[in-house]
Amino acid sequence: MQEDEKNESISGDNANNDKKDEGAASGTTPTTSTNTPSSGSATATIPKPKAVPRAAKKRVVDEAFHAELAIALPECSALAKTDLAKAVERLLLLEKHARNAEDVTQTSKVALAIVSLCWEVRDFKALNDNLLLLSKRRGQLKTVIQHIVQKGLLFVKEMTDPSFKATRMDLIRNLLGITEGKIFVEVERANLTEILAELHEKEGDQLTASKLMQEIQIETYGSLDRREKTRFILEQVRLCLATQDFVRGLILSNKVNRTLLLEKDMEELKLKFYQLMIIYYKNSKNYLEICRCYLHIYDTPSVQQDPLKWQAALKHVVTHSVLSNFGMEQADIVSRMLSDKHTKDLPKYFWLVQKFTTQELISWPETKEFLSPTATDPGITEVDVFATGDPNSTSWSDLRDRVIAHNLRVIARYYTQITFKRLVQLLSLTPEELEDKLSIAVVSKDIYARLDRPAGIVRFGKRMDASDVLNDWATKLDQHVKLVDDTCHLIHRENVAHKIPTGH
Repeated sequence: MQEDEKNESISGDNANNDKKDEGAASGTTPTTSTNTPSSGSATATIPKPKAVPRAAKKRVVDEAFHAELAIALPECSALAKTDLAKAVERLLLLEKHARNAEDVTQTSKVALAIVSLCWEVRDFKALNDNLLLLSKRRGQLKTVIQHIVQKGLLFVKEMTDPSFKATRMDLIRNLLGITEGKIFVEVERANLTEILAELHEKEGDQLTASKLMQEIQIETYGSLDRREKTRFILEQVRLCLATQDFVRGLILSNKVNRTLLLEKDMEELKLKFYQLMIIYYKNSKNYLEICRCYLHIYDTPSVQQDPLKWQAALKHVVTHSVLSNFGMEQADIVSRMLSDKHTKDLPKYFWLVQKFTTQELISWPETKEFLSPTATDPGITEVDVFATGDPNSTSWSDLRDRVIAHNLRVIARYYTQITFKRLVQLLSLTPEELEDKLSIAVVSKDIYARLDRPAGIVRFGKRMDASDVLNDWATKLDQHVKLVDDTCHLIHRENVAHKIPTGH
């Protein structure tokens, strides 16, 4: 029995030695048993190999890849002149290696090399195909997509030759497809859309250009500065106005921050914005809003420094303020123009402002003659609103209406009632026209008047009942008593100051 047990232990030891030899021959590391060896068997400890750090392994791989890439790029550049497909195929393998290693720098370098080779040999079909391929590769890095789109945008800007027109359009549409739905290339997409809209506008298709620009909600882009956003919105507004889409143009203009336009570096955009708004308000003949726009232009520092610019702006402010319907704001603007130091340098416009701020009747024939052009003086026709060449201009008739309205306010100020015939003489109007203008003034609440046709009398001011008359009398009496008391107090103070005796 003892001999059999010894034989079994010896055979077991031989088997273990055979397994160790097989492991050594195959290159695998033999494992050591953790069990306690039986008596009589020898134990051998095999040392474990040292682990290589992961960073060190990556560094070795990167150095090898960099060396390979440094050799491959010049070779592929030379090969592309004869066989672009093979050069691109080789670079795509290198791009895959770098992309799998998540090396942003090297992946971008290879991707840009592929795109640049296609551009250098002017193979635009290959350029579009490889741009699309690189953007759709599995696990493609966002930075790489951004870099190739930026490179494509650079190519688009360089295609200024008319012979590249169709190719340029294809490249732009391809890049727009790549950037669709990707927020990290939203700025590039906006630039591409603007270039495409500009191309359509040059072809005379302003409607398509306007629709393309409206697809971009530039105010939601966080990566753009405020100036660039404002510039883009103004371009959208310009195209809307050019296509007679005034409603959408007004909606887009409301996205512009007026306070932002007051900053010093925004003067150029401020002037452009108010010029666009003038176009909009001219469509609706809103003289007061046009006057406001020109007033903002006039108050701009760069305009104030140029005499030609401030004179042109001031002329428009004066004429449009006079053409505006009477109101508190209109009266305030006219008063400001009267006190402005520059208005005196423009005699005809200063005369016009004086007439409308003085409570006196204005003679329309005299006014028209004074403001009309002569052989040596263009009058106020140098302002586009009074240009004689505009067949649709109604500015002279509007000015005449404002003169009549002013005269009615003056008469209502000095008369409580007047005969209709006398009013016709003062205003130099026909009875039918006077009745029409008087009705308009009453409806617009410029004046309060009532026309008694049988008696031929026009009464101004509201008719007061007995209580209103009594209240008015009591108020005026209080004012007179207060005035007498104040006068007596001043007389008494002077007497005391000069020691003048007062009688009892």
